[in-house]
Amino acid sequence: MKGWRIHGVMGLGYDGGPSLSAPDEYTPILTNLVAQDIISRRAFSIYLNGPEADHGSVIFGGIDTTKYTGDLIALPFYV
Repeated sequence: MKGWRIHGVMGLGYDGGPSLSAPDEYTPILTNLVAQDIISRRAFSIYLNGPEADHGSVIFGGIDTTKYTGDLIALPFYV
């Protein structure tokens, strides 16, 4: 899509604002899922497994706490 600045994975980026130059009618997938009460929050996790694995997982609306150790922390995001 010539001229578009793409942010996010599979349409899972932030809503609108200066970081998204797609048309105004585009609403990211997570926002649509929350609006339809399919998920309760705009969160997702991707587990790729190991380099030799033939499967992984994507979770919409949360995280799988069995797939990591330690604490998750929030970091500032700058565009």
